[in-house]
Amino acid sequence: MARTPEATIRAVTEAYLRGDVAGFTEQLDEEFHGHGSEQGEYWTSRDEALQRTLADEVSQVSPKNPPSGELVELAKRAQCVNEIGEVAWFSCTGPLHLDDEDHAQASWSTVLRRRDGDWRIVLSHFSIHRVNSKQSSR
Repeated sequence: MARTPEATIRAVTEAYLRGDVAGFTEQLDEEFHGHGSEQGEYWTSRDEALQRTLADEVSQVSPKNPPSGELVELAKRAQCVNEIGEVAWFSCTGPLHLDDEDHAQASWSTVLRRRDGDWRIVLSHFSIHRVNSKQSSR
């Protein structure tokens, strides 16, 4: 596990870009809560995230054509993490290229907590604001 909040953000981002479900969920706290913007994209534990759509979404990422853009680069660098005691948070927004579509804006916010010396993601929200699609967001 990661010893800093920044390292956790980078680890979860890199695992996502590889389509590595195990590496991704390893960064999540047992009490993880997650929100996407599609119907049904809400998870109330790490186990539920593994059993439902979150694991499916991560496994579908192609390492040959991973998501790219400003939002991904900000997450890889993870330089804007704020930390107070046992809690830290990270938020970024920017253009995203995903599934052969350019999205003018996507956003990711996450809260981390330190448990047993390691930082894990306890709450996360990821949203894609679609511009060229019938759907308004992902």
